[in-house]
Amino acid sequence: MNQQRKLFSLVMIVIAAIAALILANTAVTLAQGPGGNGNCHDSGPYGSNWTGNNGGMMGQGMMNGSGWNGQGGGHHGMMGNAGCSMMGYMGTMMGVWAPPTDLTPASGIPLDLERATKIAEAYLVTWQNPNLALGEVLQFDNNFYGTALETDTGRGAFEFLINPSTGNVYLEPGPNMMWNLRYGMMYGGVYGVGTGTTPNNDGVEMSITPERARELAQEYLTNYDPTLTISEEAETFYGYYTLEILQDDQITGMLSVNGYTGQVWLHAWHGNFIASTNEID
Repeated sequence: MNQQRKLFSLVMIVIAAIAALILANTAVTLAQGPGGNGNCHDSGPYGSNWTGNNGGMMGQGMMNGSGWNGQGGGHHGMMGNAGCSMMGYMGTMMGVWAPPTDLTPASGIPLDLERATKIAEAYLVTWQNPNLALGEVLQFDNNFYGTALETDTGRGAFEFLINPSTGNVYLEPGPNMMWNLRYGMMYGGVYGVGTGTTPNNDGVEMSITPERARELAQEYLTNYDPTLTISEEAETFYGYYTLEILQDDQITGMLSVNGYTGQVWLHAWHGNFIASTNEID
């Protein structure tokens, strides 16, 4: 119990620090953020909402509110473009990996999916963990999203983002940092040098099943827009699941479900979906 309280206190301190940075630096140009050179869009289907029920920071996943902005609805959320701002600060606070010069995009020319995939592969090599392999890479307006998988278990290890303007890579904020019990923020994986181990194998057996995670995710979506559906597959990580949001069978966003509490956390930082490596393979 004492360990849980200490962990909760640490999470709250981190969240408070991020909030303070946002309030103090709203005018800063986000050259290191996922939008790259300030190109963080609010044009995605869910805006840049990071506000949960009762104004909870870091989005719906931290609270159990019903609307997309925690107040019963609304596309853009109470913080407007603050979601984009937070992404910039998260990139600089949590450590950024810059790709080698032969993979860095030319000035003014954003990455394409092929080069982003090569950057993702090079990034995973820096972990020096032979048990990690690249999963799917998805291209969005604001960033490329990638997953690292464990080769021995086939299970999701962690999620990361690639800046399309610079090629810089950093761990995805939200569930990947706060809920990941093996590779997350509190377990030695945040700077890309984690060992991939944690005492007592936490996160392996979760009380929420993949099927239940899909149900909870669909309930969450239906409260907002009945035309949205959840993907058939819930990718399992250590402590949570990540699923794709679909509209007319096309990807339109992502969310995660906590494997113990059932809380839902929207990935509101991606923007519009463009393509994925699964469509190419």
